Amino acid sequence: MTHLKEALHDLAAQGPPLGDVAERAIMAARRRRAAHRVTLVAAVAAVTAVLLQVIQSHKTAEEPTMGERTVRTIAFRNGAPEPLPDGPTTPVLLAYTVKCWPIDLGCQQWRVLTLNGQEFQVRDAIAPEKDGNHGGVLSVASDGSRIAYFDAKGRFVIRDTRTGTVSHPLSVPLKVLAATTPHVAWAPDGRRVTVDFSPLDDDKPTNQPAVLIDVTTMKVTRLPRSCCVLGVPSGDASIPMYDAYEAGVGDGLMRFLRDDGSLHSIVPIGAVESETVYSLDPQWSVISADGLRLATLMWPQGPKGPRRREETPEGTRWVRDETPELTIVDTRRATMSGHYRFPVGFQLTLPMLAGWRDPDTVLIALLWDNAGIYAIDTATGESYQLIDFPTRPARLSVATALL
Repeated sequence: MTHLKEALHDLAAQGPPLGDVAERAIMAARRRRAAHRVTLVAAVAAVTAVLLQVIQSHKTAEEPTMGERTVRTIAFRNGAPEPLPDGPTTPVLLAYTVKCWPIDLGCQQWRVLTLNGQEFQVRDAIAPEKDGNHGGVLSVASDGSRIAYFDAKGRFVIRDTRTGTVSHPLSVPLKVLAATTPHVAWAPDGRRVTVDFSPLDDDKPTNQPAVLIDVTTMKVTRLPRSCCVLGVPSGDASIPMYDAYEAGVGDGLMRFLRDDGSLHSIVPIGAVESETVYSLDPQWSVISADGLRLATLMWPQGPKGPRRREETPEGTRWVRDETPELTIVDTRRATMSGHYRFPVGFQLTLPMLAGWRDPDTVLIALLWDNAGIYAIDTATGESYQLIDFPTRPARLSVATALL
């Protein structure tokens, strides 16, 4: 891990000062014991721009033209917006933090952009500052009607943007928030939300259990693991969780929570034999609304695939000639049902999955190169850009149904 930190700090020093790439990559790497994810995060490298194409396993991808759609440009405002009002607002389209240099604490506070273009600061939310305030998480419901976050007292806040109503169904000690990385996931229908906690340093799960919250009643139910929830299906469908501490390193194991609280496991066929390992992390894996398909990012040759050293005017970079793919896993059959190329290239940071827009469309967010939100239609193979960010966000959560 020491070598990993040194390598990432070297990379950050060579890149633009705004990036804070090493800090973010190190924090992501520390959250998981599994070696494949550490390697995945470490492999921040220049990748050749590619175009989307549905491909079958072991076949060469074609390069069709990316679909042309109207692209919305969202330029975040300079300076701190007004605080989020106590009363109702229009639905929240997205929440974000901005990159700051030199560090200005105020500009790293969570902000929301509403559907009618208003911007507000969420001042009672814990702010994810440069040095890593790990409790600083904020998540937007798919329809923008609610946001969820932790406040400075460790209370989990669910704010209804339609009414301004605030609920506190859960409290977590601040020392737990400081020692973990919480992740919040909404069900597409807005009825359920989960909070899980992944450790920063230890090779063991935290003692803080993940929870499932019924938004209608605010009933809190403990889940059998501390992490990691890979999205919440609508209705009462089972919740997928990945346990990096019980699963063998690199085995691609997934566990699905049954209604009685027990867990059953599936391993995608060929995952172990081909050493094609899934990056089962909430940033890179998310379940569909019906719970039948898991969208996940993967390297075709696995996270330990070949890399080459490349000297550039900015310094040394490690380059992977292959491109990560969006893979859909059929959770009923434990098979990979589709592979999709990325619509654009990227370099210093990996993409993140923003969620499912509809039963066929997966949203991908790039926060560095070609910063924006892109859509991949898994039914037709078409890809297209939805949003362009002239100012790169540092963190992002979107109302997927409103895009």
